[in-house]
Amino acid sequence: MHRIASPATADASGLTGYFEVSPNIRPGWVTGTAVSLSRAACKAILVPKSVQPGRRRHTLTTGASFRWVQTLR
Repeated sequence: MHRIASPATADASGLTGYFEVSPNIRPGWVTGTAVSLSRAACKAILVPKSVQPGRRRHTLTTGASFRWVQTLR
């Protein structure tokens, strides 16, 4: 998952100029390659045995947590 870090606007044919993304793109990718831009989404998995259910008091739960790792599949 990358974030566009500088303003970019597509023309009528869907082309943009160069724009900055964050984090840096992994080695092996080529500038000028066509990409698809869409709403933010992140494919991830929960780290096994990392879920902490938190403490429940009446109708409020506090302290719940979990760890996750982004996947690129």
